[in-house]
Amino acid sequence: MMVDFFISYYKKINISYLGSRLEETMNNLLSTMLPKYIIILDKLVPLANQWNHSTIRAVNQILKIVNHGSTNAKIVSEHLPFIDHVLKIIDVPKFYNNLQNRLSNRATSLINTAASLLANMISEPTILAHIKQKQVTPLFLRLKSAPYEPIVYNIHTLLAYTTSEEDIKSMQNPGVLLATVVKALNIAVNQKSDNEHEVVQLLETLKGNKNQNNNKEKID
Repeated sequence: MMVDFFISYYKKINISYLGSRLEETMNNLLSTMLPKYIIILDKLVPLANQWNHSTIRAVNQILKIVNHGSTNAKIVSEHLPFIDHVLKIIDVPKFYNNLQNRLSNRATSLINTAASLLANMISEPTILAHIKQKQVTPLFLRLKSAPYEPIVYNIHTLLAYTTSEEDIKSMQNPGVLLATVVKALNIAVNQKSDNEHEVVQLLETLKGNKNQNNNKEKID
């Protein structure tokens, strides 16, 4: 299968090459492979409800490969259809209806990888703007009570960065989102983040929380 070929090829290089130019080499590989991954996902994602264990494992590995590396978000920002595919994967009933509290469950592992990838990518302004434009808050809200805790953490992070004030009004428990926003903002400030866009986005979400009567006293 073509998917398995790309994965095995990439993993062999990833494991075997440990030289001083590793990051540059991996970036060049990802720039080459990402368009090929998108072509594969173009064919697979519309049939996601029919995926067998082998296909789920292969797609999960593709997402892990793209999620590996400190500068991958910049590369992915030039290939936004890949983000669209990840968003579609977390919206597949076959996966979100079969989550368990263990990674040995294939649906849980796939959704966990997808949520982690998205959470790691939103620091890139182009990707964040693209996700917000898609208005996918309902997708994230569906997963905020997932039985596997790391999924919940990444979903709260995504909500902190992508949720609009109108979305907050519809939430049953916006206080949980508030705690996540405050934590993320503290990290950004304490680490003296150079990403001004990130801080502004968090402050906008914080403002949206403050405008809700149930949260005013917690923030003031």
